[in-house]
Amino acid sequence: MTTEQRKYFPTSTKIVSQNYPYGYTLRTDKTDFLEFSAKHGFRHCSFTVNPKNGRVNATKKSTYSPGMVLYQDANGHVKVHHMSFYDKKEKQADIKFLADNFDLFTSDQITYFYNELFLRSKAGAYSLVVYCGADFEKIKPITEKYIHIITAGIKSKGSQNLFAEILQNWDFEALENTKVPGFDPFVSTGPIDILTMGK
Repeated sequence: MTTEQRKYFPTSTKIVSQNYPYGYTLRTDKTDFLEFSAKHGFRHCSFTVNPKNGRVNATKKSTYSPGMVLYQDANGHVKVHHMSFYDKKEKQADIKFLADNFDLFTSDQITYFYNELFLRSKAGAYSLVVYCGADFEKIKPITEKYIHIITAGIKSKGSQNLFAEILQNWDFEALENTKVPGFDPFVSTGPIDILTMGK
């Protein structure tokens, strides 16, 4: 399944699927939607209607994820597109997805994503220094550009789509090259305040 075959929905959409299997022989309606929390992220929720009595069954809820969007595949099945912002490859893919699908999200959700990127950038720089022996003075000029753009996104309160610009200025290879080959974090350590890094 490629993204070209997917139909994405705004995060506020409730998708009702008719003729959904219920048990072995019955069919019913199923409703899928997303819940969002600025503290926890997104989770997928769904409920069905009992075709025997017309009552709504208890809502099933997934665990929270940094980012989610509902979509229908080529067969019309409702599925979830996840965003984790975890490693280099996923960050690049997730930031590009936000740039290309900005209008699917509310301003609060966009602000949440900017904050996530800000915190993950700080944590990434911290990890490079502590666990990879990188010199923060070499990391700082690499991160300053995209941190500045992320900060502008936060200040816009989710009104500006700056994700393509963030991706363009996030030099993952340059950050990777700050690592010290063979560095052992359990031999060489030092106190670092993540909250003051980059200020």
